[in-house]
Amino acid sequence: MKKMIMLVLLILAISSLNIYSQNLQNTSWKAYIAPSNFIAYIHFSKDTMSTSFDNITYQKTSTYQEIDNNFSIVDLTEDDCPNFEIGKYTYKIQNDTLKFTLVNDLCTSRSQGLEMMFCVRVKTGVRNNISLNNVKIFPNPTSDYITIQIQQSDGYNVQIFNTLGIEIKNLIPVLYTNNEGERIDVSSLPAGVYYIKIGDNVAKFLKM
Repeated sequence: MKKMIMLVLLILAISSLNIYSQNLQNTSWKAYIAPSNFIAYIHFSKDTMSTSFDNITYQKTSTYQEIDNNFSIVDLTEDDCPNFEIGKYTYKIQNDTLKFTLVNDLCTSRSQGLEMMFCVRVKTGVRNNISLNNVKIFPNPTSDYITIQIQQSDGYNVQIFNTLGIEIKNLIPVLYTNNEGERIDVSSLPAGVYYIKIGDNVAKFLKM
């Protein structure tokens, strides 16, 4: 009888661990489009999803709800997904990897981003703000071009990402050798919020 009770308790304990492992709350992930193409870090707090490019400085991008393996997401701004459109997905966590499957989402950029990426669990500390060290962007907001100024004069790739962490542009190399900065054409980008990564520096701009 004791053995039977111990076996039942063990099964219940293992089951509770499996349930917990399927929750997104208080988890962090390294997101990829392909095995060698890292795009961003993602952190899920109680009801908010945040993203980062350096695993240190995070920006809140969306709110979410999860029931069992059902996942609903709403962006915090209307820049990428108009009218605070709700996206519905299912997700699966297996062997510390996370994958989303589309159920219904009228926001095409978000649905493509979530479905294309897969995530690997990581441990990280999170600060919900964007690092703006050493970088100036103007005009901001903009409709056609931006000028970037950075204190360092080394050559860096300039990477432009959307709010899902998907790389939109990668300009190589760019040299910062004077106070005038580097002018970049963004007229072809859809209206929305974008992040620019230059070396270890990240800044944000709004495309009108």
